[in-house]
Amino acid sequence: MSLPNRTIQKLMRETFGGAQPLVFDRAERDSLAERILTLLGGIEGVDVSRSGYVREEEKPRLVCEFRITDPSAYHYYGSHESFRLLLDDAGRLTIEQYHYRGESRAMISDLDEIVVFVRRYKQRIDRQTAIKAKRGKVRELQTAAIIAQVRKLAREDRFDFAYEADPRKLNLYIKLSEKNVLVLYVPFKDFKECLPRLGPAIASLRTVHESGIRFEIGGNRMWRRRQSWITPESSQGI
Repeated sequence: MSLPNRTIQKLMRETFGGAQPLVFDRAERDSLAERILTLLGGIEGVDVSRSGYVREEEKPRLVCEFRITDPSAYHYYGSHESFRLLLDDAGRLTIEQYHYRGESRAMISDLDEIVVFVRRYKQRIDRQTAIKAKRGKVRELQTAAIIAQVRKLAREDRFDFAYEADPRKLNLYIKLSEKNVLVLYVPFKDFKECLPRLGPAIASLRTVHESGIRFEIGGNRMWRRRQSWITPESSQGI
């Protein structure tokens, strides 16, 4: 996973003071890149490259690019973040991160600041991964509790069901007939409130269906095009 742009900007402010920026001649770029490669080469999940995606006019200023990779990320585009080291017009060593979310830039006063930044970045990633894993475990326990209740009800009332979970909710599919399926969404954030109500809700909705009444829940906008609402106040004279 990648850190939010706001977090990256905060890390840059905390790491790179920029009070006395390092200044280099453009002819020193190769040797400077080798020094940075030596500093970052031993850190797991960090790759350093002399080339990088920069505009044509920036190529003479590019020192190197390094990429921090998160091996636990599921999608490729969320698995890494790239940073470029360039010399500005005054020869000051600058680090910048350019992404579709925005641009972050800072002046470097000491090469060791780069190492500190990388380690802080990786610590944040590790923390995010741990939080995500903990949430996933909680979701698994919540899912197990919901399914245990539905399974018990299914045995008693003799109906088939299926389910699938996403990060925010559990999707329950209750088979009403060969043609009709009841779909219920149980949000994990409201787990404690929903769990005791779930069984009675399923039983009531199945009873309604068995009575021959059919129902549909839709957004408010779909009804506005058809007719106006009859309010409780306007019903008094009917």
